[in-house]
Amino acid sequence: LAGNEAKRWYAGVAGQALHHSADGGRTWTRGASLEGHRPLYGVVAHPTLSGILYVHSAAGLFASTDGGASLSPLGNLPKGEVRSLDINPADPLDFHATVDGAGLFRSRNSGTTFGLVKEFNAQYAAIHPRNRDRIYLVGRQNAHMLTSHDGGATWLVPKVVPIPGWDREGSGWKTRINGVFSTLLPDPRNPDSAVGIANATLYRTEDGGLTFTDSSAGFTGYAWGWFTRPVAFDAADPKRFAFFCYDVGAVITENGGDWFERRGIPWVWKRDKRVEHTGMYAGDFSPEPGSRTLVATAGIYWKQVIVRSEDAGRNWTIVDETPAHNLFLSFHRQDASVVYADAKRSDDGGRTFHRLPNLPEEAAILGLSPARSDTVYALNKNRTIVYRSDDRGESWRVYTEPGWALRKLDPKPTFLVCPADPDRLYAVDARGDLASFDGTAWRSLGVLDLAGGADQGNFVRAVAVDPRQPEVLYAGLHAPGLPLLFRSADGGKTWQDISGDLPRIGIGGLVVHPLTGEVFTGGIAGTR
Repeated sequence: LAGNEAKRWYAGVAGQALHHSADGGRTWTRGASLEGHRPLYGVVAHPTLSGILYVHSAAGLFASTDGGASLSPLGNLPKGEVRSLDINPADPLDFHATVDGAGLFRSRNSGTTFGLVKEFNAQYAAIHPRNRDRIYLVGRQNAHMLTSHDGGATWLVPKVVPIPGWDREGSGWKTRINGVFSTLLPDPRNPDSAVGIANATLYRTEDGGLTFTDSSAGFTGYAWGWFTRPVAFDAADPKRFAFFCYDVGAVITENGGDWFERRGIPWVWKRDKRVEHTGMYAGDFSPEPGSRTLVATAGIYWKQVIVRSEDAGRNWTIVDETPAHNLFLSFHRQDASVVYADAKRSDDGGRTFHRLPNLPEEAAILGLSPARSDTVYALNKNRTIVYRSDDRGESWRVYTEPGWALRKLDPKPTFLVCPADPDRLYAVDARGDLASFDGTAWRSLGVLDLAGGADQGNFVRAVAVDPRQPEVLYAGLHAPGLPLLFRSADGGKTWQDISGDLPRIGIGGLVVHPLTGEVFTGGIAGTR
């Protein structure tokens, strides 16, 4: 330590190498090779002795006594992935480790020898930092958690109480704490308290793990925001809208979001291999006032079919069963008979679709003008050319070829048509900054430098515009750990960081309610 700053840092890159820093992370030196250490589960520094650290990974348990310059196998654990390692901060001789498929092991001599505590299909162990008798042993796959109050001499299976309703009480999915996507943190101030997340739900115990209660408020884990149409708004009713969520499908509210009803596609479609999965990713209500017609995409990520409902999602029909990216789907805002999706158009309200014959090969429609929906835009496969049609996709012309790709990470571009001006586009420039195109020239808008992280792969992932006040823009950024949401009230000339208390995990979905101006963000931390 130097003052309040820890100077000695370690970082491991799976399959590559250990790195260490002697100046608080400002500069780094490459150390021991981590070839073969993939997955890499942890790098743990000795709690009291400088220069000693431990690595646990698919290759087993290893130790370094020279600050990470070299590694040597440690202990007599059985062969297998060492998924967790816990060192007692009050007694650094005391280790606990979990081995994939074997169970929980304990060492009293800094890992030189281990003894079996509990045979179990263990994912990891969480041990209270002060009361070491309190152990939470979390299982893999279908193996439910075990808890012990006596250091592992005896074990019990905790009762997990889900939120009532939704048939969760009889579901192993919501009555177990297990799996690779779980984690559990004991409260260091109270040995009876711990918080965990598993199976897309947040749980809490106040009795040392005898009982865990769902504390997620019912909506944690529903993630939406695959592209620019993840929410369908009713054109006439501001209280009715639908989120199209990964895995679970559509959820719809008719009371402004006080509560939602699940109205996804039938699960049997997945069982019968009619769809790849039950997720839904984009959709739209018919613009006719009072209409119950929804058209949406369903499946999994890059393999989605087109589905249609005439009763606001209570029943669905597959209307185009050819799997495709189907990133964008939207009704024509002035003609409810027309629906655009991917490289296709429907002229009968989404009942049938046909490919647009003059759209360039491997291009897909990715935006339209809400103000004049005869105008639609498509991008080529590499996202380097923007095509424009002013006759509903019958004919096309190159609108802009900026000289860079309008994408930074995957085939999803950053792309939006201004809701008030059919000629104005928003995308990213070559650096990943937000940029606008007015039909003549591109202009970078200066959000990326305000957020930081450009040298670490940060970029503007999403953009939204208030249709009622098109000079009000919102830009969402990709990289975790940094400001992620900015607003401009003057068309992008100046920006304000409005990240507030949003989790710094990068933006997910970003949309503006066209009737109220409310801003919605959605992603793996739920909806705000």
